[in-house]
Amino acid sequence: MKGAIKARQSYKYFLQAALLAFLVTSLLACASTQTSKLASATLLWKIEKQNTQTSYLFGTIHSEDKRVLRHFLKNVLPHLRNSKQLLVEVIPDEASIQNANQRMFFTNDDRLQNYLSPELFRTTVEQLKVHGLDKHEINMMKPWAAFTLLSMPPAETGVFLDIKLMQMAKQENLQMHALETMSEQIDVFDNMPLKAQVSILESTLNLNAGDKQWLDATINAWLSNDLDRVSIVGEQYFQQLRNEDALLLRTSLIDQRNKKMAKNALSHLQDGNVFIAVGALHLPGKSGLVQLFRNEGYTLTPEANQ
Repeated sequence: MKGAIKARQSYKYFLQAALLAFLVTSLLACASTQTSKLASATLLWKIEKQNTQTSYLFGTIHSEDKRVLRHFLKNVLPHLRNSKQLLVEVIPDEASIQNANQRMFFTNDDRLQNYLSPELFRTTVEQLKVHGLDKHEINMMKPWAAFTLLSMPPAETGVFLDIKLMQMAKQENLQMHALETMSEQIDVFDNMPLKAQVSILESTLNLNAGDKQWLDATINAWLSNDLDRVSIVGEQYFQQLRNEDALLLRTSLIDQRNKKMAKNALSHLQDGNVFIAVGALHLPGKSGLVQLFRNEGYTLTPEANQ
């Protein structure tokens, strides 16, 4: 779709798409943590191995809330500054952002209203107007793009914790590496069957996942430094999904990505003095990064008193 979204908006929309990674992983983590809870489900973990410098694993939240940044500056920033490398999920660049933005829209004659009831389409249009989109633009969106934007309020500053981390790392002259590409992240959603996309869109509308009260509860859970509490907050969304949708998202958005990110992080961990920052709910569970790194012989212990 050419010209429908202004260039200055595309980056904001990508960031909002990235936010869904936290929202969905928080709801799906209910299943993960129920099967294998961590002894101390904290956000910051020390990574140690004999003859290797200490590294850290930090569970972020994709948020521009000032409380989140204050928490990071007070409790976590010193560990970042003492590191030599920063590993993050993705490092956005102009080309990948543009590609991600384009993939949010149908490129053929397909339209969103072809997959929704008239009432559901009207509700989608009404709730997406706050993002500056008109009915024509919304109708060209894929269902996954619609439920992504619906999951968050309009961005205000565009300075999310993930972006701030990279800015600080650049100021400290840290090497930065991505654990996956932006295209790989978008693939998770874009490769979903349309039936599942529509079903998740409907669940998102029913939950009103972009509601400020619900988002505040999610942020407060993160600020409590308790991964289990974050999981509980997401349970309401999780329970409204069809079982097959929840399984699809858990497998593709958490389990498969965790394995890939862990594999890509290992070569850097061998060098030591690494700071890994990924969405918080990539940490817990049998398939979480804490356990996957332990499986490779690393000792992970929670950093208390954050």
